[in-house]
Amino acid sequence: IARDLLGADRATMGNLIYGGLAKRLALALDWQPDRRKDGSPIWMTAIAEGWQPKGREFEWVMIPQLASL
Repeated sequence: IARDLLGADRATMGNLIYGGLAKRLALALDWQPDRRKDGSPIWMTAIAEGWQPKGREFEWVMIPQLASL
């Protein structure tokens, strides 16, 4: 998405945009996101599931219910 739609070389821009969307949605719904070990919120958990496959970068996949809208 970052490369194809935003013209960015790295995922950072896509992460910022989707993270902002997730934060706004979570706050609007008064939904509590998962938290990191340091206690900071992981806003992306409002809209996606994430994992890090062995030997690859961390991946986020939008939850199917939201992706189908």
